[in-house]
Amino acid sequence: MDAEGNACVITTTLGLGSGVWLPGLGINLNSMLGEGELITDDLAPGGRMPSNMCPLVVIDPDGRLAVAAGSAGASRIRTALIDTLLGVLADDLDMATAIGRSRFHVVGDTVHAEGGYPGDELAALAEAGWKIEQWSGLNHYFGGVTAVGQAGAAGDPRRAGVGLLL
Repeated sequence: MDAEGNACVITTTLGLGSGVWLPGLGINLNSMLGEGELITDDLAPGGRMPSNMCPLVVIDPDGRLAVAAGSAGASRIRTALIDTLLGVLADDLDMATAIGRSRFHVVGDTVHAEGGYPGDELAALAEAGWKIEQWSGLNHYFGGVTAVGQAGAAGDPRRAGVGLLL
């Protein structure tokens, strides 16, 4: 974000990723068109495939930038962004803390939770009938948020991200 309040964020997705990196740019090339969970039987010529891409901007009541955020992570993009927004806007966390805290993501009837996610919340989900898959520590599976706004700028520690205020 610059001194005038202009901000830039990017949301990316790779599918499986090709393992081919552009030299000096840190960009991994895609190996497929679309995510497996998004490819449906009703695709037709000229139609658009659904996407989990979700770059977002939140404006405060005074018309100023509150948060601009994007993420990598396929189907986990929206989960990662929602958790970050809740951290900043509802829990009053600074950007780095909101992005770096443990997350969860639901797949079918299973809640995948990073190490450090609050045990009482996971216990309540298990009691409600959800299966819990506990991961050890933070993991790149849970997205890669980069965000900037009134709560600062930060990149996801899961993916060696950075956030800059200029």
